[in-house]
Amino acid sequence: MTGLCDDSRLMSALDLSQRAMTIFNRRQGRKLAGLIAVMGAGSAMFLGSVAPMAAVCILGGTWLAAGAAYVMERWTALKPGGADRTEAELDYGADALSAKSAVATLRSPAANQVVRLAAVRELAVGSIAWPLAGLSLLAPLSIHFLVYAIASAPEFSPSWLEGFGAYMTITSVLLIPAYATLIACARRHAQRLARVFGPPATERAGVHALAATTISSLVPGFLLLGIPTLIVLITGALFIPASFAMARRTHRREHETLLALEQEVSTVYSEETFEAIQRLALDAGCGPASRLMALRMLESHPDRARVREVFDALLTRDGDDLTVHVLDGCRAIQHRPAVDTLTRLGALGRSKVAEKAVKLLVACHGTSTEPFLRQLLTAPTYEARVAALKGLGQVGTRASIESIRTHIHRPGTELPAYVAYAVIDAIKARLPAAAPGQLSLAPTGAGELALASRPAHGLALPRAPTASPNREADEDPTDH
Repeated sequence: MTGLCDDSRLMSALDLSQRAMTIFNRRQGRKLAGLIAVMGAGSAMFLGSVAPMAAVCILGGTWLAAGAAYVMERWTALKPGGADRTEAELDYGADALSAKSAVATLRSPAANQVVRLAAVRELAVGSIAWPLAGLSLLAPLSIHFLVYAIASAPEFSPSWLEGFGAYMTITSVLLIPAYATLIACARRHAQRLARVFGPPATERAGVHALAATTISSLVPGFLLLGIPTLIVLITGALFIPASFAMARRTHRREHETLLALEQEVSTVYSEETFEAIQRLALDAGCGPASRLMALRMLESHPDRARVREVFDALLTRDGDDLTVHVLDGCRAIQHRPAVDTLTRLGALGRSKVAEKAVKLLVACHGTSTEPFLRQLLTAPTYEARVAALKGLGQVGTRASIESIRTHIHRPGTELPAYVAYAVIDAIKARLPAAAPGQLSLAPTGAGELALASRPAHGLALPRAPTASPNREADEDPTDH
């Protein structure tokens, strides 16, 4: 029964649809609410000076509409017939994902579970980026409206609203760089949370976004005595760190649930399941989130020989943005890629790929990779040369020192001098001390003669030179 799953395990896997649909509803709701917030805030900014009453009404109505959209989408499964509707939407997303890849030819229930999870994963970036973008536009306008209302404390007259409308239009124009920076930080935070590209998101991402947004407002701030910059700093401190931290906690909770679901699907291995995972990993038509999910599921597959075939196929593709994650997967399954493959990947221009390839090259093949790392010192890209230089710091011998010195200032293949000399020092520190009667090349004993094992037959020199003795001073004055 190898390669087949029994009915009980299949029923357990089919039950995953309910939990997957819950996360699907939440992400769909957040994405829809974010879209409404972006459109509402943009409309309020545009109508601020033209129709201030309409702008204020849109500002308040956007909050209500975004909240209602999230609640309705979130609790759809609790309504009569809601589960069927959600399942149909999830299947629609899965079909859309399958249509872009070779998974469309697989129609088994096991393959459908894999594609459904992939469809939920594809919503990760949008369900974080859109709400943060909407909040980035809507929250400042709302905070300014409340402060303006409290500070002025007049009756709500058309003239008062016209003043706020003009203020909203002016600040929106002046703070375009700040808005653009904050939205870019929100998308970058979403991508890092989903681990699509770049390093993972940190807990201080909100503070970094606030700092970047404040710095970007310095252009109009210098022209207006720093007032716009002060407004951005105070306003952003009220919601940017909190919203980024909330997005991180929410995604981490959903990510842990999806990891458990992926693990459960992985335990119900059948030929159709493996075929679906393999096609998701290999097909460039799938999104990055789906392919990362497939790589994680492959790492836990018991048939290591077939998994290595998939990783070998992925490693031979030039220009694949997932190469960094593939190299991490090779380390996870203790796969030892060929030296020539890792050397080729190390010569690529992308710094992360070169760094990961060199690290895996050193970890898998040890000191035997020194000639290949010296070859990478002549790579056409600066990042690849730096990665090879750091690799030589771990496995390099005396033969690599001259190669490194040659390329430090050579045009076209120059190396950072401070890194190169640090690597040379690291190589020298690993060199053995000189044998008796030989010159020592160790950093602490360069240029000294080592003492012979038998002092009676060797030349003994002091370790530290001393001043020449004064002949006259050595003479006894009583002799005169």
